[in-house]
Amino acid sequence: MNKKIKTSKKTFSEKLRGDKVFHVGTREGVLMASVPYTREDFKNSLLIVSVGVNLFFLIGWLTTQVSSVYAEAIAQMITG
Repeated sequence: MNKKIKTSKKTFSEKLRGDKVFHVGTREGVLMASVPYTREDFKNSLLIVSVGVNLFFLIGWLTTQVSSVYAEAIAQMITG
């Protein structure tokens, strides 16, 4: 049986890039590699942190609304 094996000759940067995971190039003689989804990852991480902080304040506000005991304890903690 003769099996045809497909071979491709890729350059080093094409092997390094894979399926557009990295963009490799040079700028002023310096090898630069960047991940194309960095901006989206940074935006998503900021949104996750923002949701966490907002949930913290929402839960704190709800606990002060439930009972005056919680509100007085928080007021004492803030004012000292």
